[in-house]
Amino acid sequence: MTKLNKKIIDLEIDLGNYNTKSSNGVIFRSTFKEGMPINPLGENVVTFGGKSYTMEKGKFDNTFNKAQKNYLPNLLYAIIKSSSPEDEDFNLMLGYPLDNENVAQEFKDDLIGKEFKVEYKRGSKVSNRTIRIHDVSCVGESISSYYTLNANERGEDLIIIDIGGRTTNVAVFQKRRMLDKFTIPTGTIDLFGEIVSRWNNANGGNKTVEDAERLIDKGYITGCEVEEKAFLDDIMNQIEKKLDRKTYVNYYTGGGSERLRNLIETYLEPSGTIMENPLFSNCNGNKEIIAAIRR
Repeated sequence: MTKLNKKIIDLEIDLGNYNTKSSNGVIFRSTFKEGMPINPLGENVVTFGGKSYTMEKGKFDNTFNKAQKNYLPNLLYAIIKSSSPEDEDFNLMLGYPLDNENVAQEFKDDLIGKEFKVEYKRGSKVSNRTIRIHDVSCVGESISSYYTLNANERGEDLIIIDIGGRTTNVAVFQKRRMLDKFTIPTGTIDLFGEIVSRWNNANGGNKTVEDAERLIDKGYITGCEVEEKAFLDDIMNQIEKKLDRKTYVNYYTGGGSERLRNLIETYLEPSGTIMENPLFSNCNGNKEIIAAIRR
């Protein structure tokens, strides 16, 4: 790939197991189905490498190693949704679970220097994109969110608990330095799985994890606080095997923290502070990192 004399766009993308997000405020469900949709009206389809993918359909992929998933449809879709049609050249910053550091090199080996020819369809509208990846940087999830805190907050002894779809990542800071980091293999997909299992067993239903959040938000599935408290208790117990939470300021981020905001603030002892814009805090933290590097 020849590097062109064009502006290279810095783009921070969080390839979450539940949602994919970008630093440009894009968010969508991290699911897709291979093939064209039966009814194309309103559907989003990306085609590259001879295959088509209908986006935001299908089931979650719970593979722990993000680089070993078929992550390219979500990545390319995120780039398309986060940029202008004339943008072709990108530097990416991606996140990974804290105990999965080998993912960083796998992402780099997969992506650096690659060019993708992508057809994007939304209903009857079709556009063709060329996407070139010049560089890839990677930062552990929850570490990124640290950089969204102000100077005074960073000076505290603190832990950041990032509740994602497949994992919960915990980063521990003292005197502005990271002291420890670890990943708990539990996330909101597990929580929704417990909720729909209980509902299906009680009602003879066949509701899916993928539809759980909608059904809960619509009030169709109720009585979720038992599972939510048990979910938080399990995460806190696993954290407290490693540290005493009461001796740190507790910050929470990720989609799970927004979902469980009320319980985090009222049920947990000590209570926690939900970080600003928790769905995007990793992307926004990576944006701060890149800005510092560019200065």
